[in-house]
Amino acid sequence: MPPKHAITYELHDKVLCKYKDYYYAGKIVNVSTKDNERMFTVHYQGWHKRHDAVVPESKVKQLFLPYTDENVARTTAELEAAKLEKRRRSKLKEVPEVSNPSPLSPPVTSRRSKVVKHEPILDVNSIKHYYGCLPKSLYEILEKDHDAVIHRRLLTKLPAAYPVDLLLVEFLNTYDIEIAWGVNMVTVSYGDEISCSHLNCLLQSCQMITDYFNMMLGKLLLYPPERDQYQSELLRQRLLNLNDANGSNGQPHLGSAILPDNTVPVRHSSVFGLPHLLRLFKCLAEKFSDLPQDSEPLVTLKVMTAEFVMFLEENRDKYFSVRRDYEPQE
Repeated sequence: MPPKHAITYELHDKVLCKYKDYYYAGKIVNVSTKDNERMFTVHYQGWHKRHDAVVPESKVKQLFLPYTDENVARTTAELEAAKLEKRRRSKLKEVPEVSNPSPLSPPVTSRRSKVVKHEPILDVNSIKHYYGCLPKSLYEILEKDHDAVIHRRLLTKLPAAYPVDLLLVEFLNTYDIEIAWGVNMVTVSYGDEISCSHLNCLLQSCQMITDYFNMMLGKLLLYPPERDQYQSELLRQRLLNLNDANGSNGQPHLGSAILPDNTVPVRHSSVFGLPHLLRLFKCLAEKFSDLPQDSEPLVTLKVMTAEFVMFLEENRDKYFSVRRDYEPQE
């Protein structure tokens, strides 16, 4: 019997690529050569690019399946069956609460039935960009924001298209972290690809960012032309809280019930967006410059914001637009 014709793959081809025990839809986004062997970079459909796989041509037979209707249907059925079995056998387990105590610290549960692997959190000494050292593209947003408000006499539209609360939630979603807001509690569940320690680091730092944003916005993060707009928004939020017995329950929010200055927060993080968040990072860098940089809270914040800043940079065109996000001052 003559040998079967070998399947070849090229740039932009759709494939089913094996990850652990199952195949997932992906696309070849790069083809390179290493040691005289072709290397295929596969981006999994709907996944963050940090999970892109580099597959040498010698491993293609074991790791790739042709993207055919039959193969897609079969692998999808296998994956769904595995999820159902996993859900049937799995019992949600509590993991340690976020180390920064707060009345709103959410219960955290695992969606998996096996012990998580403990992948290393970023080495603090290898971090290039974080809240105190933003990449050039985000500094450019700060400059455009300053120019819009001070020189072009514009104000940010409120509520922002992508407020800070939503930015943080979409960031956490890239780690397969799901958050559900109830009337009296917040529940966090997560998948196999993140350890308990990394999860707690992310949640603690999201809480810190939210709390500092809500505490500092009115005091330190506004330009003079924004003061009247801020006072109007502050009044609106307070009236909303008075008229809504449940406050903003059910809406994304990762902050504390009591802020670090012992005040009840006004949730500016549900209204203001990326430009004011970047102003916060700049302000925190100045405020924390005299503190020990190896203290646990600052190291945690630096590590988390390194990943968050990378996320913001990758999505900056989605989260910032002068044309969309500003309007003339009255």
